[in-house]
Amino acid sequence: MMRPLLLSLPLIVLFFALKTLGATERVVSFDELPKLIKERNENVQAAEASLSASKERTGYLTRSFLPQFSGSIGSEEFKTGTTASEKQNYWAIHGRVNLYRGGRDRLENEIRRSNEKRAKAEYAGEVNSELKEARQAYWRLLAISKILADKRQTMESNETYIKGSRRRAGAGVSTNADTLEFELQKTLLNQDIKKLTLEEDLVKNQLAVAIGLDEHENIQITGDFPHPPEDVEIPDQDPKQNLEIQKLTSMQLTDLLKKEQAARWWLPRLDLYSKYGVPSLDDEFGTALRQDREFSLGIMLTLDLGEGLENRFDSKAKGFEAIASEKRAAHKLREVRAMDHELRHDLKLLHELMHDADRDIQKAEQFLKLTQSEYSRGVKNGPDLMNALEKLYEFRERRTSLYREYHESHAELSALTARAE
Repeated sequence: MMRPLLLSLPLIVLFFALKTLGATERVVSFDELPKLIKERNENVQAAEASLSASKERTGYLTRSFLPQFSGSIGSEEFKTGTTASEKQNYWAIHGRVNLYRGGRDRLENEIRRSNEKRAKAEYAGEVNSELKEARQAYWRLLAISKILADKRQTMESNETYIKGSRRRAGAGVSTNADTLEFELQKTLLNQDIKKLTLEEDLVKNQLAVAIGLDEHENIQITGDFPHPPEDVEIPDQDPKQNLEIQKLTSMQLTDLLKKEQAARWWLPRLDLYSKYGVPSLDDEFGTALRQDREFSLGIMLTLDLGEGLENRFDSKAKGFEAIASEKRAAHKLREVRAMDHELRHDLKLLHELMHDADRDIQKAEQFLKLTQSEYSRGVKNGPDLMNALEKLYEFRERRTSLYREYHESHAELSALTARAE
């Protein structure tokens, strides 16, 4: 009974090992990249947390008029001159209501709303930046996998040619030169496959970083390059709506609001205040000694000249910072317009080249078939056959590269024209 169990144990272990290996494989599709970016990318999560923080700070104007309460309690020993020292407890409840602060509260509320708008642009910009990186890595990985498949297919054809050339040499139809030519080609193909395998691993690592995966070795992608439509489906957008420009515009508005806020240094503050409790001996000796409770209610007008002088200089500084943000936004607007024009031009050209590549591949396939036929009849030699095979897969690799360039440029344009949600 134990013997069959022991014999089957290695098979059981192998089964679970293979099952575990299969479970670790991570298949990633292009359509799920936005979801993975939002759920797993740490930079996106950090930007989302910053946006939440900005949202929590809004609504300042309403909160600024809410009553503020504070309390104090303590014990004090008091002595003056030759009199005996007295020790008494004291306590008080303080209340204060903001009535007027020269419009600074309203401006502070607008500043916080502007900061929230900036945070929204930064969050959307972070999402699109990381999504662009993920999409471009995805297309690079797909291109490498297709070129690798072509290289391995070329290797299989080359192996067939090696065997055929050996038979021909043995029959005296040709020399061993053809065999050596194909064997040298096999060496070059092996080197290309090794390089592409390493490049594939590096691109998988880049994709894993973008979508927040700890392991990259088992990443697998699905699908193929979709053929693009005749016209770019991304409509023209107002460059001023670019996320980076929106962020700079919000920074400019914030600086202008802070400038105006600091410029109101000369306006006083008006507060309603109240106090109830037992004073300390140092404040009201007689009242405190008797433990009498006192109540006060009043209005206070405050003008801080020291703070006002500093705010005057701060107002000028914020004006210069607003000018800096305005200039950066203007320059970024030029860059966005130029980049949009360049990307749309590239997409159109790449699309035309794709159609040319399809026709070239058809001609290369016909040329290879013709060369194979002539080689079998002894009209062509080994280098001719190898050259025809190389041309076919060079055109296939070129078409794959064109698809990769197109979709990478498309991802760039998508990120450039993205808008905040």
